[in-house]
Amino acid sequence: MSNKESFKDIVIHLYAIAEGTGHIQRIYNIYDYLNPIYKNIEILIWDPKGNLSNTITLSKSKVFRTWKELNFPHLEDNKFIIIADIRDHNPEIFIKLYKKFKIKILCLDNHFRIKQPEIENWITLPYGDAKDSLTEILKNHFWNKEFIEVFLESETQNIDNNVLIYSGILDHTYNAILKDEENIKTILKAFDLSYEKMDLIDKKNYSTRWDFYQKFKHSNTIITYPGLLFYEAMFLGKKIIAYDLGSVIHRKILGLIKHQYSMYYKGNIKINSYEFFCFDFKNFREKELKDVNLWTSYKKLKNWIEKNQ
Repeated sequence: MSNKESFKDIVIHLYAIAEGTGHIQRIYNIYDYLNPIYKNIEILIWDPKGNLSNTITLSKSKVFRTWKELNFPHLEDNKFIIIADIRDHNPEIFIKLYKKFKIKILCLDNHFRIKQPEIENWITLPYGDAKDSLTEILKNHFWNKEFIEVFLESETQNIDNNVLIYSGILDHTYNAILKDEENIKTILKAFDLSYEKMDLIDKKNYSTRWDFYQKFKHSNTIITYPGLLFYEAMFLGKKIIAYDLGSVIHRKILGLIKHQYSMYYKGNIKINSYEFFCFDFKNFREKELKDVNLWTSYKKLKNWIEKNQ
């Protein structure tokens, strides 16, 4: 009997919120890992602000705007595993939505103020009030296989002097600054950084993961907010110019990064009241990432599912 057949009674629902590509990417990473093992997996993308309109083609998933759109009468009395990446939104909705089913709930990086005993929480990304080592937190992240391949080969590859500018799928006030090549030149010059080629990735030209990671791999400098791409670039020892999206959460995380990684911090500048922070993580890997296994979190997740089914 195959693994898929032996777990045929378990239904796994993977939830992501469309508030940045990292949340969606992580749920797809988990799907790619679990799909060869488990039979009944669904991906559900919560898009409350319409961020995915004309953006990313999402296969294997159902995109919904409100929780009222979801019901599962056809699934009868199945056992459910819910893995949710909905950031700091109240996960109580799962208890209400699945009240007729037997459920186990795992929330990723959820810091909602009320903690429910039915819900287990795992921290895999830096957050605004983190007291622990950000490096140790990040070692538990659900990295995707394209990044892991780049990470494993990064010690021997030659990096081009390219700049990758990333604004994600959100509409924010930094977009106009980032899309103006003269502004980028000014920012790079302020930090004494040169370039041969620029690539801009935003909600209109988000490419396939393979193509994206090829551009990422061959870029020496990354301009991004402190989301998933920042941490990927940090692990690869890139130069990073970060901005905070104008949000309290991102500003706090940038403050943590500056504090914990002060030896890699190179300063900041302002352009038309917009602030940019420069880091050079060139020696980060040899100092911080000895004996790192980027698959650890997936093995831990498989064990959690098997324990709770």
